[in-house]
Amino acid sequence: PVPPASLPFAKKRGPAKLRAEQYASLSVRSKPRGVLYLDGTRVGMTPITNRRLSPGTHRLRIDRKGYRTVTETIAVKGTSPIQRRYDLRRQVGR
Repeated sequence: PVPPASLPFAKKRGPAKLRAEQYASLSVRSKPRGVLYLDGTRVGMTPITNRRLSPGTHRLRIDRKGYRTVTETIAVKGTSPIQRRYDLRRQVGR
């Protein structure tokens, strides 16, 4: 019999190296509360805490009826926590 170590498919390899995904933690508060959208997807009512954001550029939006919409583009470059607080302003009557 052929020893297993000499078979081509029996090569020993080290453990597979998994690259850990890196995220930043986003927390958003607003006064009064509003609906947070992240990259066009509804996340929920503020306050939102510890929302994971992958590296890159993200679009944040807060809506509340009777108030001006708030938008911001956030650039995530590392794992530092990102905290935002907004004071929503009432819309002027039309």
